[in-house]
Amino acid sequence: KDQDAGDEEQPIPWARILTCVPLWSVVCAHFCYDWGMYALLTWTPSYLNKALGYDLTGSSEITVVPSLLAVGTAALAGNVADGLRSDG
Repeated sequence: KDQDAGDEEQPIPWARILTCVPLWSVVCAHFCYDWGMYALLTWTPSYLNKALGYDLTGSSEITVVPSLLAVGTAALAGNVADGLRSDG
C-alpha cells in the first residue's frame, strides 16, 4: 500500500448523519416538492378534461402552465430566500 501513516480511513458517522435535523428537513422538503409536482403532472390533464370540459388533444399548451408556474415560483422563492438569509 502507498498510504501515508496519517491517511487512515475514518469510519462514516452514520448515527450523526441520520440524526441530523437539517438533513431530514431537506428530505421532507424534497419529498413534498416531488409529491406536488407528481400530482400536477398526473392530475392536471384529468381535471381540465373532467371538471372544466377541455379537450385534451388540443389543450396541451394549457396543461403545461401549472408546471411552468411552479418552476418560475421555485426560482423566485430561491432568490427571495437567499436575500432574506443574507440580510440576517
